[in-house]
Amino acid sequence: MALRAGVDSERANGTVINLPGLSARYRDALKRDLISEKDIDQSLIRLFSARYRVGDLGGLRAKPDVPMTAVNSLANQQLALKAATQSLVTAYPARGWR
Repeated sequence: MALRAGVDSERANGTVINLPGLSARYRDALKRDLISEKDIDQSLIRLFSARYRVGDLGGLRAKPDVPMTAVNSLANQQLALKAATQSLVTAYPARGWR
């Protein structure tokens, strides 16, 4: 369900390569028709597209040399706060607690 919903990465504080049994779970899900090869292809396209954009694929292009002061600038902090507050979801009615 997670893969079909767009959760493309299972990382548990390590690399996917180091997670025991991960490939078996995907093979089992594929065999049971819980996911399709198209689902896997779409997931890989999203994963590798993101890695390409940030320069994380060796030999393709150098990672941009952005200083931490630029990343943690006031403008970026304000943008992050705006994105976080606008993406909040609540399970309670807008009128408050009942």
